[in-house]
Amino acid sequence: MLKKFWKFFEAFQSIFIGMGITFKYLTSKAVTFQYPDQKRPISLRWRGLLALKGFMGETPHQLLRESGAEPQTYKAYVHKRLKEDTLPHCTGACPANVDVSGQNALVAEGKYLEAFEIVQERNILPGVLGRICHHPCEGRCRRGYYDEPVSIKFLHRFIAEEARKTRRKNNPKLKRELKKREEKVAIIGSGPSGLAAAFDLAKEGYQVTIFEKQKFPGGMLAIGVPLYRLPRDVLLFDIERVKGLGVEIRTGVEVGKDLTIKDLKKQGFKAILIAVGLQVSRSLPIPGIDLDGVLLAVPFLKAVNSGEKVKIGKDVIVIGGGNVAVDVARCARRVGAEKVKMVCLEARHEMPAFPWEIEESLEEGIEIHCSWGPKQILGKDGRVVGLEVKECTAVFDAQGRFAPTFCEEHTKVVEGDTVILAIGQASDLSLVEGTEIKLNERRQLIFDKVTLETTETGVFACGEVTTGPSTAIGSIATGHEAAISISRFLRGEDLRKGRLPAINLEEFEEYPQVDLEDIEEERLRPRPVKLSVEERIDNFKEIELGFKEKVAVKEALRCLRCYSEKCVGCTFCARTCPDFCIEVERTRDGKRVAKYQIEMGKCMFCGLCSEQCPTRSLVMTPQHELAFYQKELLEYDKEKLLRSEKGYAFKEKEKERKYA
Repeated sequence: MLKKFWKFFEAFQSIFIGMGITFKYLTSKAVTFQYPDQKRPISLRWRGLLALKGFMGETPHQLLRESGAEPQTYKAYVHKRLKEDTLPHCTGACPANVDVSGQNALVAEGKYLEAFEIVQERNILPGVLGRICHHPCEGRCRRGYYDEPVSIKFLHRFIAEEARKTRRKNNPKLKRELKKREEKVAIIGSGPSGLAAAFDLAKEGYQVTIFEKQKFPGGMLAIGVPLYRLPRDVLLFDIERVKGLGVEIRTGVEVGKDLTIKDLKKQGFKAILIAVGLQVSRSLPIPGIDLDGVLLAVPFLKAVNSGEKVKIGKDVIVIGGGNVAVDVARCARRVGAEKVKMVCLEARHEMPAFPWEIEESLEEGIEIHCSWGPKQILGKDGRVVGLEVKECTAVFDAQGRFAPTFCEEHTKVVEGDTVILAIGQASDLSLVEGTEIKLNERRQLIFDKVTLETTETGVFACGEVTTGPSTAIGSIATGHEAAISISRFLRGEDLRKGRLPAINLEEFEEYPQVDLEDIEEERLRPRPVKLSVEERIDNFKEIELGFKEKVAVKEALRCLRCYSEKCVGCTFCARTCPDFCIEVERTRDGKRVAKYQIEMGKCMFCGLCSEQCPTRSLVMTPQHELAFYQKELLEYDKEKLLRSEKGYAFKEKEKERKYA
């Protein structure tokens, strides 16, 4: 009997299970059953119709300072935005984090003075850096992923020259807003880092005095950078902008000799900043170093840049492979040397000098002997006649530390009657004697990596005295951080709260070099005009010429304004689309997006266009159903693309969340 019942149950098992499910949900609210795949959530990025968030020329460009970047926490704010991937990498790669896209947007709109002001908030020497900056921002410019980076450095130079034309030595509005404070701050050194700190502190109303031992301000910018790279009137104009905020610069005063740090404190200076840089040339402990005709780089450059008569021979040998060595070699060529040879430890690809500096020196006929190290300076009758060198087999050890190795048997002689050593610089820190400021075993300052405060309370440091050999923009960055610490110190606030290490550079992936052969000429960056070798070899005329207004505006319009969430009409989405369903056009002057049209009937929703968009203005929406059910919506023009991104699918998702 049981067997018969069990067979009956097995035969109708599915019916009983179905009835059980029916009775279970009999009183529940009716819903439509869906298969698991149908319930899979629709990605907002890859499925639906396209939408745009804004257009260049119609949606205002937001400057970095308008988005919450306060001076006291600027560096931390920039770091946060980079981690969120919402900040252009050009700004992140700049040591001073200049608002590059803001500069370019203002130049494109013809607002040159406004661009100058926005740049000078972080780069206090736009005219100077527009000529000598090593422009790491351009190496991370996303435009370089498509064709060539924007010429950011030359746009710096252009806006600085526009400011000079108007003789605008200070920002009248800023000067009116200054609040005077009683606290006095002393800054030792008028190089880029000291000037940056002075600029920031003066803006906050502090009484700032800079003490400079040279007879003129500017530090190594004045005594070390050749005139053919940086005319002195350009430097002085930028310095006048700093002085225009009430900063006093006392030249010809050497702290440590004419007065001491203790004297400064007695004179009422509540905080002191050491920004003396690296102005002492290093020598070498090799035979012949005391011969007549052996010179050091910094005194040589100082004499040349001061217009003094320099005594050198006709056949000059420069020891070193860095930027200072290149400057020395090129200056020697201009002051009378007929032959100039550089000797350096590094192979050509390892030379620390910037590639463009090396190329220009080769154009001027300077010989470069790579992978050779000095063994001894040869002399006759007390005078230099040559340099014996030995082969350098490796400059660095396995850990990447400087530890050159040589093949002593493989030597040669480089003939010459003058040897100039350009192997590095050091700081003169004799001024800290008799103070509580401590040095390490290498005679370097001991300081806090975040606050830049030394071991004596109220005494801070910045620039190359803290970083070692650096660049002008790198020194300016530390000057900003030192100013924040001094301001907080004088206000009695926490020096470390919410701050990153002062010497902290972001890392970015480099873009591969693009083959430019098939790219239209109008998409490429303009080439700066240079003096020919014949025009420049025997004088100190400025080699590179700046952009004219028309060229500068056109170049600024090449900027993609990354992460701005507004279409700039770059056409990279149209170039990427495999179905050729996107059309983009700018107005004739290039300042507005005139046309943006998508034929959705051709679109296969691959999302490549959205992925390529550098501004993140082009997004995929959940409105996939419109393309299939409403034929009149298959073609989207500029106005329709500014609609809401939320469609039918979005509403259905909201319902699911509500009933969950």
